Amino acid sequence: MMTDYILFIFAEHPNQDEFVKNIAEDISVVSDSENIKYYYGPSSAMITFKSNDTIQELNEFLGIIFFSDKIVHVLLPYSHDNMSVGMSPESFKHLFGIEIGESVSGIETTAQNVDENSDTIERFKFIVRDSYDEEDEDDDLDRIKKQPQPLDIDDVLDKISSNGIESLTTKEKNFLETYSKNN
Repeated sequence: MMTDYILFIFAEHPNQDEFVKNIAEDISVVSDSENIKYYYGPSSAMITFKSNDTIQELNEFLGIIFFSDKIVHVLLPYSHDNMSVGMSPESFKHLFGIEIGESVSGIETTAQNVDENSDTIERFKFIVRDSYDEEDEDDDLDRIKKQPQPLDIDDVLDKISSNGIESLTTKEKNFLETYSKNN
């Protein structure tokens, strides 16, 4: 059964744009949404998506993405007829795909109107999931779900030794940065 989820992330990163975009791209692996929508500020983000996975399966997946205890996150299923939201109409439409006042399941949506900052609109972002052949997508999803491997400092250092620091993925660089701060 397809479920709507909202993910709240509380973490500050030197490059918040790239940090939030990478998380949204990681979520695209377990999402059945055509668009993964997010809204963020200097130390927090909200991401909305749909998935057929259970919250327990998603929790395990997020445990791999958020390897640091400094990244606080909350994942919740939601329905338009069972939530209270305090945000601008533009933010609401962006994240939830409907306008305030629009009827969903016979319930009229309402939200507290919040004054817009001039840069708010510029922070609206979304990820459009690439088109994949369904067989390839299923194979990739099964591989990722069945064989999640947490990052290991020795593996990251071996990769640097073999291929240079520029060969690291963003996830590996973030891991290395976090590891160096904690040890």
